[in-house]
Amino acid sequence: MVTTLENIRNLAKLNLKDDCFQVYLAIIEPNIKSMMESYFKDWQGIEVYVRLLYLIYNGVYRKIPGPYIVDIEKGETPEMFRENITDMTLFKKLYWRSFSRMLRELYEEKAIGPNLYELLSILNRRRNQIHRYGIGLTDYDRLNFHTANSLLFYFVFMTYPHIDKDKDITRKTIEDNALQLTEKIKSKMQRDH
Repeated sequence: MVTTLENIRNLAKLNLKDDCFQVYLAIIEPNIKSMMESYFKDWQGIEVYVRLLYLIYNGVYRKIPGPYIVDIEKGETPEMFRENITDMTLFKKLYWRSFSRMLRELYEEKAIGPNLYELLSILNRRRNQIHRYGIGLTDYDRLNFHTANSLLFYFVFMTYPHIDKDKDITRKTIEDNALQLTEKIKSKMQRDH
C-alpha cells in the first residue's frame, strides 16, 4: 500500500525538474512528514490528560505521576511507575475505558466543570467525524484541539497537591476559557449549517 507521503513524493518526481525534486526531498518532504505526524498531536494530548485525570481521581496512583502516563498500549509498565500504581488490575481496567465514559464520569464526580466537559465533548464528536468518508480536520479544528489541550495541561497541573496558590482562580479561568471556546465553536457550527 502506498502512503500519502509516497503519493506526494511520486507527484513531485513526476512534475518537478530533477534539481527541484532534490530540493523537495531535502527540505519540503521532511516538513510535510513532520506536519502529518503532528496532525493529531493535540488531540492525543487531550486523551492523555483526560486518562491521567481519570486515573488520579479513581485512586490508581499513590501520588501524581507528573505529566507522563504509562502507555499500556505500547506495553509500558516501568518499575518507577509500577511502584506508584495502587492496583495494576484496576489500572488496566480503567485505562481501557472509552474517552467518552472517562469524560462523563469525571464530570459526574465534579472533577471537571460543565464548560470544560461540554468543550471536550464537542471536540470528541468532531474528532470522531473524521471516520466518515470525505470528512477531514481543518486548521480551525486543530487550533481548537490545541487550545483545549493547553487548558487541560493547566487543569492537570492544578491537581498537584503542592499547588495551592490561586488554584480556584485558575480553575475558574479554565472554565471561562472553555465556555468562550465552546460558544465560538457552536456559533461557527450554526453558521456552517
